[in-house]
Amino acid sequence: MLHPRVTGAFRALRSYGLLAALIAMGLALAVTAPGFASVGNGADMLRDLAILGIMAVGETLVIIGGGIDLSVGSILMLAGILSDNLVRGLHFGPFVAVPLVLAASTLVGLINGLLVARARIPAFIVTLAGLYAIRGVALSLYRHDVTSVADALISDPTFLLLGQGDVLRVPISVLIFLLVLGAGHGLLRRTRFGLHLYAVGGNELATRLSGIDVERVRLATFTMSGFCAGLSGVVLASRLQTGAPEAGLGAEFDVIGAVVIGGASLLGGRGTLVGTLVGAAFIIVLGKGQSLLGVPANYQSFARGAVILLAVVLDGLAQRRRLISRVITRGPRTGSVSPAASYPGEARIRP
Repeated sequence: MLHPRVTGAFRALRSYGLLAALIAMGLALAVTAPGFASVGNGADMLRDLAILGIMAVGETLVIIGGGIDLSVGSILMLAGILSDNLVRGLHFGPFVAVPLVLAASTLVGLINGLLVARARIPAFIVTLAGLYAIRGVALSLYRHDVTSVADALISDPTFLLLGQGDVLRVPISVLIFLLVLGAGHGLLRRTRFGLHLYAVGGNELATRLSGIDVERVRLATFTMSGFCAGLSGVVLASRLQTGAPEAGLGAEFDVIGAVVIGGASLLGGRGTLVGTLVGAAFIIVLGKGQSLLGVPANYQSFARGAVILLAVVLDGLAQRRRLISRVITRGPRTGSVSPAASYPGEARIRP
């Protein structure tokens, strides 16, 4: 059995190690990367963080519940193109267009959830298919009938505030992200749904036997993921002033990477939105720093992949350590085995 001080040190390293690495990387880039420490670059990174972070909130909920959503990048693309069509093409006001886009994105997430929770199709298969299908729908809706650069850009000033405006020098998109982050954190930590979600991801069988509607919990997470991806798409369209068809390509990997780097387990049952925030910031700072240093795109992708792989390996080692520590602490048991003991982890709730 590990000494309590050793265990405490390990937990502290896991909790604050990523934050320390983020700060160290930021300081190093401030010295080596030209323009990294400028006010303009800081504002750009905050806006990038808001778009990635909003999506990552929804993805975190899905992953904690033991699922995965690969379609978030395509939903972002769909939301951006729909925003462009409604605001620029059909001249809808933002107070009409934005709710319609969010409703469509939420509906896509709901369909994903129904296929996973009710039809019992693996989340990986459902959302991988959705990644391509939703992207195809989005591209089919993209408007090509533009005659000038000005005609191709969204000009509604109210809509543009979402991605370009600020309040007291704080970007509105960042305020939106903080609102979503706070709501998600409260949902996880202050509600019965949050307890049920951790229980579903930690031990589905025991949770089901305790009377919790596992399907309803999973359905809710995919629905919220669709909403968050759609909101990111709206903010991105506002920032770019257009629904770019290339927007969202590969975004799902950055989103999942941020969640995993932030400490969530791909096996479910563990993760926090504070960790996801730090993970998303790590992805943004790493990418921006590499761009300013002139690192080729292929090496940038390699670096991100290596960081994500390292996070997964460390998570696996941490789970192994916890399992060994639990076995040593409890020792072998005789007699009947409870459903919770038949699967890795423990039931987080009681009936």
